[in-house]
Amino acid sequence: MKINLEEDAGVLGWDEVFGLASVKIALEEFATFFLNFPHLTRKLRHYSTTGILLFGPQGTGKTLLIKSFAVRFNLALYDIRASAIMSKYVGESEKFIKALFAEVRANSPAILMFDECDGLLCNPNADSTQSHHYRLLQNELKNQWSDLVYSREEVIVVGATNKPHDIDMDGFGRRLSLKLHVELPNEHASRSIIKAAMARVVHTIDEAGFEALGNLCYDRGLSGYDVDCFVEAQLRKAIRKITLAKAFRKLEHEDNTLVVPCEMTDSGAHEGPWTQLAADPEQISYLPFSFEEIKEALQQARPTVDAAMIQKHIEFASQFGTNLD
Repeated sequence: MKINLEEDAGVLGWDEVFGLASVKIALEEFATFFLNFPHLTRKLRHYSTTGILLFGPQGTGKTLLIKSFAVRFNLALYDIRASAIMSKYVGESEKFIKALFAEVRANSPAILMFDECDGLLCNPNADSTQSHHYRLLQNELKNQWSDLVYSREEVIVVGATNKPHDIDMDGFGRRLSLKLHVELPNEHASRSIIKAAMARVVHTIDEAGFEALGNLCYDRGLSGYDVDCFVEAQLRKAIRKITLAKAFRKLEHEDNTLVVPCEMTDSGAHEGPWTQLAADPEQISYLPFSFEEIKEALQQARPTVDAAMIQKHIEFASQFGTNLD
């Protein structure tokens, strides 16, 4: 349940989370208010600043953002999938919730994040055989959450979802006092994302090239997750070429000597499969990706988020989202 952020290779620095400037500012203000000025809020009658809702299309980095947020403010992080709670037997879910909140309190200041929270915070269907189980679970969740508010514990509860319209806003909306729309990256963020993703592979793309590729990512509506998956797919194709190649040659690239696939007629070619190369295995590589190669592949990339889903999030933000202006 508790995430070891120091050993999590997926955690980025706060400045490495590209885009989302207004969302990051809102989170910083929330944490500063919550952690540093409790003496200014003690007399508030309806103090409810304990909950944050992050909503937006899949792949926009909601979980990544909270991990970086936890590191930024030195908070312990508990990451719980709502489905894991719902899968427990009747009665066990309530016990789990109670024990979970107790552990988080004991390790505060902390963040308790419910990923895919729509499954946990939804409005129980009156016709469902699970409705009674849902109500018992949600009542325990509300009780534990209320205890956090009244005791002024240094625990922030975060719900992350790509289905905010399924959440029971009457029952949980007031507990989620900060409702932040995590949108697809803008042009500037898209350029930073594709550049960061390509930094993990061998390429010859310059700054002007990354600007053009970033604009293309934005035009195609690619999320950060889409870009990462795209680069991974290109790398798999490049490695496949290594395994199928019949000849290799040496190539100097950024002060390194690489051994890359080539045609048998190329100058300096050594015939034979990669398994018979005398070179250091660490030198075996693919041809560095070029701008034209990545551009052509990006033009065929498909976004995982469609226009209808984007519109649903915009409408939810208009009705329930926190105004960040």
